[in-house]
Amino acid sequence: MPKPDPCKKFACAIQKCLSENHFQESRCIKKIENLQECCNKYREISLVCSGMKPSPITEKNQDIQLGYISIESFKVKSPDFGYS
Repeated sequence: MPKPDPCKKFACAIQKCLSENHFQESRCIKKIENLQECCNKYREISLVCSGMKPSPITEKNQDIQLGYISIESFKVKSPDFGYS
């Protein structure tokens, strides 16, 4: 029996928070930070974190360190199934 994903509860908390707050990510910063912390610790074993990669601080992503984070950081590209 596979072990439960240690970061799944944090990903679900983000979804719930966004839904309850009309998808205003600024109201869910702490939930997003919690997922980031979990992924920093369990990246190698968490399926939830598999699409997220740590990146060095650059001018472009500096806002994350300042507490301004965009949900764009967590979007995963959907596969193209060839439907038009």
